[in-house]
Amino acid sequence: MLKSDHVSAYLARINCDADVSPCLPTLRKLHLAHIFSVPFENLSIARGEPIVLTDSALFDKIVTRRRGGFCYELNGLYCNLLRSIGFNTVKIAARVMRPHGSFGPPGDHMAILVNLEKRWLVDVGFGEEFRAPLEIDTPETQSVGGAYYRIEPDSNNDFVLSKFNENGEWIPKYRFSEEPRDYSEFEEMCDWHRVSPDAPFTHGDFCVRSTSRGHLVLTRNKFIEVDSTYRQEIAVESEEHYLELLANQFGIKW
Repeated sequence: MLKSDHVSAYLARINCDADVSPCLPTLRKLHLAHIFSVPFENLSIARGEPIVLTDSALFDKIVTRRRGGFCYELNGLYCNLLRSIGFNTVKIAARVMRPHGSFGPPGDHMAILVNLEKRWLVDVGFGEEFRAPLEIDTPETQSVGGAYYRIEPDSNNDFVLSKFNENGEWIPKYRFSEEPRDYSEFEEMCDWHRVSPDAPFTHGDFCVRSTSRGHLVLTRNKFIEVDSTYRQEIAVESEEHYLELLANQFGIKW
């Protein structure tokens, strides 16, 4: 649980007022506020900084120092914000679909399960993918921000999240379990993602932030702005230009 002053500081960090209660409208409001304010980024990994999976370390990084992070960091701390507000939440483990067509190992990704009148999958640590919580126990297609998702149980008593693509195909994004997990159960995979040359996060800087109309992406070489009607890409001309974009578009100052 986060202390009350930490809850207030976290809400201020995501530009959300303090009028919150554990209900579905609040869950949706907080979700958008979070993805609009806190980037999905690997800058600690790219710079060899340690990643410590504790609430105090993550609060210092994400709230006090106004950084972002990747799934274990963003969903870990956000899960505890929701719990501190009064939501019934647990951290859950997922296995992300790899380019070669199979799911990664257990603990490959952290997401959040929220129990209200219904059960909801919450994820603020999966790049620009999620723009709202998704209902778990429904066979219906769910429309979120112009994208279509479905969640289906599989033969292993897990669930598979799929997204409808532009070719008319349902593409699995990840498989997840409803079993509650602790930070300690993600440490091995977190370390693997931090140092392995086979991990997707060890091949150069990136920073992603959702906007009301689309998303922003920054790498060392380019800055991309995408919305529903256009895609604009500019070259990053220098280290100074990179740091300026990082500060102005993502709120991260070095």
